[in-house]
Parts: sequence; C-alpha cells; structure tokens
Amino acid sequence: MSNLALYLLNRARSNPANPAITGNGQTTSFAELGDRMLRLASAMRNRLGLACGDRVLICMENQPEFFEL
Repeated sequence: MSNLALYLLNRARSNPANPAITGNGQTTSFAELGDRMLRLASAMRNRLGLACGDRVLICMENQPEFFEL
C-alpha cells in the first residue's frame, strides 16, 4: 500500500459495511468514506484543475472529515 487513501479505498472494497470512522456522535462505514473520498477527488480535479501527484495543504481542526481529504 503506497498511501492512506489507497488503503482506505481498498478497505471500502473489501469491507464496505465495517465502521471506518467514529466521531461527533456518528459512525461512517468504509463504503461511505470511500464514496466521499472519490467525490471530493473528482471535484478537486474538475473544479480546481488538480492532478494526481499535486500537493494540497490541509489546515483544519481535528475532525473525522480529515480522512475524506
């Protein structure tokens, strides 16, 4: 596995119903997380023109949405 995103997407394929993230009083399955990750990546490519390998700075509070990014 070369990075966290690939690991999470592989888990979404192999164990979609398993919980991936628990926080803020809710649980997100690997399937939901994988879907959110792919939609966000698509939006960043289409709207921002980012390409695979581009670097993005993330500045946010410690929260479950970090894994989507």
